[in-house]
Amino acid sequence: MIFEYDAKFRAARAILKLTREQLSEMCGLKTSVIQRLETDFENVHSANLELLEEFFAEKGINFGENEITITDDLGGNTKIVDYDDISDKEIIESFHENEVLNEKYSKWDKREKSNFISVVRILRKNGLDFWNVNMNEGEIRSGSKGLDDIKGKPFFYMKFRDEGFTIDVNNGVKSYSKFIRKLNLDFGHGWFVDDSFVSKLNEISENGMELPKVIQSSCKGRLPTDYPSPYEKS
Repeated sequence: MIFEYDAKFRAARAILKLTREQLSEMCGLKTSVIQRLETDFENVHSANLELLEEFFAEKGINFGENEITITDDLGGNTKIVDYDDISDKEIIESFHENEVLNEKYSKWDKREKSNFISVVRILRKNGLDFWNVNMNEGEIRSGSKGLDDIKGKPFFYMKFRDEGFTIDVNNGVKSYSKFIRKLNLDFGHGWFVDDSFVSKLNEISENGMELPKVIQSSCKGRLPTDYPSPYEKS
């Protein structure tokens, strides 16, 4: 898998410990442009891509095909950085507006919390986007959703209880059925995710997760913080 620039930009900014606003001031790009660069860079003017790449190069951060290299001040040693790395805390914070998840997550034991983080990591590794839905159950959907889309194209649904969380698939789209069967996983409302489910999902991911083309062609691994809040009142 060749990782795209959006993931590299996110990682490079994290290495420098800069917010989008701080990076905007330093490189002269609007914050909205930087957000798009980090989530949907294909729709950004190439000049902006070049400008930001030059900015990071001046800081000693260069982009390779599957890595980021950081050169020290003497130019001697270069280390390879896993630019798609994201901490457990950052994952949870990306869902911070979801009050239902926050409440339930605080009640889970370490195993349940670990399983949730693992599922997000596995699906995001396959490029799937995540977004909050303003519903009573605090539902999270995962699939494909562009930054300007009112509705996304969900493939997975996640809901939360005191005991843990459930995951289901989108059976409402007929063309998805063959991809669901290939997953060979047990789904259903009320079916709690456990260690064996996570292990099987990871195995499927390592062997190559097949997803509907309409999702696979446009998902970018976006997180809820990349989208406008669904909870804001008009």
